[in-house]
Amino acid sequence: MTNERGVSVDGTVPVEIIDYEERYKQALEDISLPWLLEYDLLEPVDLEMLAEPHRFVADGGRVLLARCGEEIVGMVMVELQGEGQCELLKLGVREAYRDRGVGNALMEAALQAARDAGLSLGKYRAYLALSALDPTVTQADAGEMTMGEIQQCIDACEGHGSGQGQQGSG
Repeated sequence: MTNERGVSVDGTVPVEIIDYEERYKQALEDISLPWLLEYDLLEPVDLEMLAEPHRFVADGGRVLLARCGEEIVGMVMVELQGEGQCELLKLGVREAYRDRGVGNALMEAALQAARDAGLSLGKYRAYLALSALDPTVTQADAGEMTMGEIQQCIDACEGHGSGQGQQGSG
């Protein structure tokens, strides 16, 4: 049950979690910069990530946004770091939406993003690297491969396999 402002009886607001799109770049900055500045946490790497979030995504990360109606009200960056590890970066919620369940929804979505493919985090990151080189590889394909097999495919796609592919152009 919600009131006229769309706020539920328990104080939460309904949000939809979506993946980053370039049109939301300003919202990403508007959410992140105020708290980074307020708590004196702003570093050059933060400015780089916020200036070029598409590079973060291209490197295998995810940027998840919480949307309430048409407004972006929260965000989190999920960086996959390797076997069984990920790091959540820049979790932020607009002040007017704090303590209304938005942060919890983002955390749940971030955890789910790490599990979506049914792969370990390390295997998921390897799959992302391989799929960037060979878009025909599916998550199901990667799920059936060992990490070694995925690495061999990556090496082959990059042209430096372990002697099993073509060597040079003669």
